[in-house]
Amino acid sequence: MVVALDYRLAPETRFPGPLHDAVSGYLRLVEDLHIPVENIIIAGDSAGGGLSLALLMYLRDNNYPLPAGAILISPWVGESFRRTYS
Repeated sequence: MVVALDYRLAPETRFPGPLHDAVSGYLRLVEDLHIPVENIIIAGDSAGGGLSLALLMYLRDNNYPLPAGAILISPWVGESFRRTYS
């Protein structure tokens, strides 16, 4: 199964609106549809890659179960992220 998230985009919505959409989508899969986290892989490219990374960090920081993996293609992340995590 492939699920594509239709998250809110800039400039109409500012961060963390898209992150809220991503968290809601992930929790819908895990809590409502009971899809095991070991069967979930998060993927995104460019800004979607950055959003995927933000989702993973949010899940980690809030002690939610993490997906089995992630595919980030040229994720769009800020310079502060590069300095902090490189």
